[in-house]
Amino acid sequence: LKDKIVVLNLMYARCNGICPSTTTNLKRVQRLLREQIETDIFIYSLTLKPEEDSPERLKEYARIHGVDDPRWLFLTGKPDEVDLLRHNLGFADPNPEVDRDKSRHSGMLRYGNEPLCIWGTCQSGAEPEWIAQEIGFAVPRELKRSPAVNE
Repeated sequence: LKDKIVVLNLMYARCNGICPSTTTNLKRVQRLLREQIETDIFIYSLTLKPEEDSPERLKEYARIHGVDDPRWLFLTGKPDEVDLLRHNLGFADPNPEVDRDKSRHSGMLRYGNEPLCIWGTCQSGAEPEWIAQEIGFAVPRELKRSPAVNE
């Protein structure tokens, strides 16, 4: 995350709930941001189930969903480390019983500008235009493209 503007979401490859629609939504958000912002914005999709989601499985998930961009990574790791990261990012439920069931994940996105310490959260199922606008609040004005002026 160091020195980057990022979007973080938690997902898992065999999710039959919000994960596929979040991925589709983020593809649209990524296109909108490229049109509006003059700097790279990185997306990191972190698995909730590292014991199931190998790098190969995540690569296949990305392929199936048409994500082929070096600025969007699908990440896994050691289960304890992924769980610690999930808690530190605020993606955990305070009720331990609810938190144990990874299929009940929130569908929230975290976005931020690490160098400026600007962070926010929004619902992954919101309209892509609104999500892009929210993420844009973390981007300095000088990095935004000027809107086209009709002549």
